[in-house]
Amino acid sequence: MERIRSYFETLAAQHVGLKHRESDPHFCYLNDEKEMLLPAQMGFPFLMLGHNGYEITDDELHKRWQVMLSVQTHVTDTGDEREKNCAAGLCMRILDDLLIRCKSRDEISANYWLRGIDLSKAVVSPIENEAEALYGWVVEFHIDLPWCRKVKGEVWKSER
Repeated sequence: MERIRSYFETLAAQHVGLKHRESDPHFCYLNDEKEMLLPAQMGFPFLMLGHNGYEITDDELHKRWQVMLSVQTHVTDTGDEREKNCAAGLCMRILDDLLIRCKSRDEISANYWLRGIDLSKAVVSPIENEAEALYGWVVEFHIDLPWCRKVKGEVWKSER
């Protein structure tokens, strides 16, 4: 997952709608406590990546990760429906840009592992977090990554 995290963080830095920088964060990774920033610490809009674990594929050679990718932005606390709709529309366009880019032929040839992204049956849902005044979209999809089944020898205490 480190490769996926790094890849999407790079996309967040390159996308003109996000412009992620370490000093002005527009990216966070939910599954890493030090990378998980509070909405108040984020620049807007921002990209959030996370996963809900994995399953082993039938061939027992891959891990099939369930990935969540969202783009969210802030509206004024008294944001009217027009402002909320504009914010959601912006987030949808950025999310589409990211998905199109990671499925492009050029990206896949440069990053072979992107072939494992499966957007068929991906679920895209709106985000309406009124408490934090955040609006946007989240997509849930799968990615199959090779399962390295080698274990370092020092993890086992030998009794022989």
